[in-house]
This record gives sequence, C-alpha cells and structure tokens, in this order.
Amino acid sequence: MNRSSYLGWLFLAVWAAWLSALSGHLAQFSWLGPWAPDLELALFVALAARAQASDIAKFALCLGLARAAVSIDPPAAVLAAALGTGALLRIARGGVQVDNPVIAAGLACTACIARGAWLEAVHFHTRAASIVEWTHVEVAWRAGISTGAATALLGGVLASLPGLGSLSRRKTWAVGASLR
Repeated sequence: MNRSSYLGWLFLAVWAAWLSALSGHLAQFSWLGPWAPDLELALFVALAARAQASDIAKFALCLGLARAAVSIDPPAAVLAAALGTGALLRIARGGVQVDNPVIAAGLACTACIARGAWLEAVHFHTRAASIVEWTHVEVAWRAGISTGAATALLGGVLASLPGLGSLSRRKTWAVGASLR
C-alpha cells in the first residue's frame, strides 16, 4: 500500500461518517422522516460495484466503523450489519453485473431492509421481551426504497467523491477509450 491509498481509506472513513450523520439527520429532523435514504449504504454499494472484489471486506470494516461512530445502535451490531452487507455484495458480484443501476438499487434496497431487520432483532433481545416494536423494519422498507433510488441516481457521484479515486478500479472501456 502506498501513501495515496492510505489517504483514500482515510477519505472513505470521513465521507462514510459524514454521509451516515447526514442520513441520520435527514431521518430525524427533515420532512423526509422514514423515507430518508441511507447514503452511507448507497456509497458502499457504489464502491463495491467499482472496486476489486477483495476490497469489499475492507470497505465493510471501514464503513461499519464510521457508521458505528455516529450511530446510537450497538457498535457490534453495526459492524455485523456492515460485514453482512459486504458478504451480500461479494456474493452478488459473483453472479450479476452490480454496476448496473437497477441491480445496484435492488441490492441497496435489500441490504437496507436486512440491516433494519437485523438491528430490530438486536434491539428486541436487549429490551424486555414483552415490548415488541418493529420500528426499524417499518422504517427500513421505506428507507430501502429511497436508498435504492439514491443508489441508482447518485451511485456514480458517490463513488467518485474527492479522495476515493484510488480505491475504485478503472473500467477496461475507460482505459481503452482514453488511449484513443
């Protein structure tokens, strides 16, 4: 690893923390409410579609730590959700073209709903068993739809945020086209 890739990972952690905080702020204080997209998850899907498959686990760890820094959820649950999302994206990359906006939107929607269900299960086991609130799941399907839309519309923009260029690979066509 050279110095520019270390700087790229640092920028990824900063962007992920900012996007997680922005998503939380939008969900809490804006008119979007439960329809607020999970922008950090959209960044994760966009980067996982453009980077080497071996880097997806590193993305999951970095993005999970950044999200845990600004989240009220238990850090172990947040990291487990990030690693589970990374596993989902790694498996999906083996079978489909993840950089297709429709497929990326579907994966982001699925991952957002699964993350909401996982966090609700964690909260259920940490609270009294008589209290059953499926707030994360109720919010997760709405956030999943908006996260999928944000991934489809903003995926390329999120993957090319300043400082993240060293983490994503260049496409073969882009390399061939730049030689003309």
